[in-house]
Amino acid sequence: KDVTITIPDGINNISSRAFYKQQNLSKVIIPDGLKWDGISVFAGCISLQYVRLPQDLTVLPYGTFSAASSLRQIDLPDSLIEIGECAFISSGIEQLTIPDKVKNIGENALTYCYRLLSLTIGESVEKIYGVVDTFNLIEIYNLSSLNITAGSKDNGGIAYYANDVYTSKESKSKIETDESGFVFYN
Repeated sequence: KDVTITIPDGINNISSRAFYKQQNLSKVIIPDGLKWDGISVFAGCISLQYVRLPQDLTVLPYGTFSAASSLRQIDLPDSLIEIGECAFISSGIEQLTIPDKVKNIGENALTYCYRLLSLTIGESVEKIYGVVDTFNLIEIYNLSSLNITAGSKDNGGIAYYANDVYTSKESKSKIETDESGFVFYN
């Protein structure tokens, strides 16, 4: 049975591993104003498909969504300035946009994200630490000042497997989905 949790207003902290390996947890709504520095809050939540993050969140802590294999997409708040180590490691994320205020993407934050196809790197990103085995990352929209080139091991190896690196949101994606839901690179 799928479980939805809405954290009520007035709760001001989420502790480390608060929802660790809650295998039926599919949806979480977190109100604005809630801060957390707890690690691995949703780690191992294999049914988690949707999380509404606080719109004033500034740091996504260590291991927040590690091994959340059903999490395909998430809207990161514009207030975010740091993505912690292992934040999405081994998650099911397919598309991710790093907000413009983020400065650092932590070590292994996107490692083993085998479903990750498209990544947009925000304007303020200054450092991307090690990224390993993002085999299916096809395209990167690099809006930062980092020099990112397809096939390069620079910048943590973020573009090592990428086919295309664009420097503008105006560039047209080559990833398409057919009427059956199959995704392909055109």
